[in-house]
Amino acid sequence: MIKKITNEGELMPSFYYGLAYRKWDSYQGVWYPIPINYIVRSFYWLNWKWNGFRASHGRSSWIDDKILDALRKNDLEWSEKLKIAWEEATFYRKLYDLIIDERKETKQCF
Repeated sequence: MIKKITNEGELMPSFYYGLAYRKWDSYQGVWYPIPINYIVRSFYWLNWKWNGFRASHGRSSWIDDKILDALRKNDLEWSEKLKIAWEEATFYRKLYDLIIDERKETKQCF
């Protein structure tokens, strides 16, 4: 096995292993031999960036376009439903931002 997983507080593997990424939900580190760990780390980072891009940009612009189209067509029923959904989404987004800001101020980790 090239992949080594260490739990929080365990000793690091041999000197030729480098940290590829951390599993923050289980407090584990994933280690690979040094040239391979950079490749794994870059794929892990690209996956993280791609998921963030899909979550933030894909849906909000679609909803904005639908609201504008509904308002242009004077379709009140559809535009009201979309406005309510958009307000709920922004409420939860603001609530999440408040929680994150509070954790940053008190220096709490996830």
